[in-house]
Amino acid sequence: NGVDKPMELSYNAKVIQNTGIDWKSVDLSLSTNNPYVSPIKPTLSPWRLNFINNAYKKRELSGVSNRRTDYGTNQAIVLSEDAESDKMLSKPNAGQTHQWTTVTESDLNYSFDISIPYNIPSDNKKHNVNVRKMDLNTSFGYFTVPKKKTEAFLVGSVPDWEKLQLMSGSANIYLDGTFVGQSYIDTKNTKDTLQISLGIDKQIIVSRKRIQDFCKVKMIGSNKTETIGLEVNVRNTKMQAIKIIVEEQIPISSNSEIIVELLEKSKAKYNEKTGFLTWELELAPGESKSLVFKYSVKFPKDRTTNL
Repeated sequence: NGVDKPMELSYNAKVIQNTGIDWKSVDLSLSTNNPYVSPIKPTLSPWRLNFINNAYKKRELSGVSNRRTDYGTNQAIVLSEDAESDKMLSKPNAGQTHQWTTVTESDLNYSFDISIPYNIPSDNKKHNVNVRKMDLNTSFGYFTVPKKKTEAFLVGSVPDWEKLQLMSGSANIYLDGTFVGQSYIDTKNTKDTLQISLGIDKQIIVSRKRIQDFCKVKMIGSNKTETIGLEVNVRNTKMQAIKIIVEEQIPISSNSEIIVELLEKSKAKYNEKTGFLTWELELAPGESKSLVFKYSVKFPKDRTTNL
């Protein structure tokens, strides 16, 4: 509902039942536990190396021996989400379901006990159940990665997300009441902040181009040196000031014969291990900023790189 208000999360579940009996006015208890995943801890056996007989190896490659030794493989049945919203079947005057949901935490999972009745027919179809609805403590910001896409993305950052008892899944994104597309909430990460991409803001214009006069190739002795310069422009056409993070990169060397040197970075934060460049910009309404970065790559002229 705007970047000046908290982000609202409506947490839903898809319920399917094909017991042959229609559920009428039943209380639901939804658990994050998956009974189809084996709870048995895998074990390691000694890994003994030995030489392979050439004749045996040829038989293996020719398909004579096709034995499989897949130990400890488990299959999990995962219920996929539909992009379409399903009709929620509940009793009239049930009110907001999330007001009647109790969350119980055990050592291994969560249970959501919904105390208002639901009608779920035995039709093997997905029926939408509203589990919870909550306002999230969210900070909003704009990000752009011009090398990948010359667009500005609005991103909501949610701290302490592990307290929300979420599962990974697709999310329908609405901004100011308008559906803007689908995203994905990935809770299987170790970061302390959950970032949710909310869509592209067309009022922030981003461009990226090579500085042709600087891009050159020189041959000196047995080496070749390529110099590359790039310019990124960001313009704010919105009626209010914005903050935007610009992410770029230069290559990093994985060979001692390839030498990469950063020549100019326009006050960017530079990570030598990853080659990432980061700018944190503040743009007033109508303001533009130009970011220039240049680098050189030297390597033997008789070799080819993936530059």
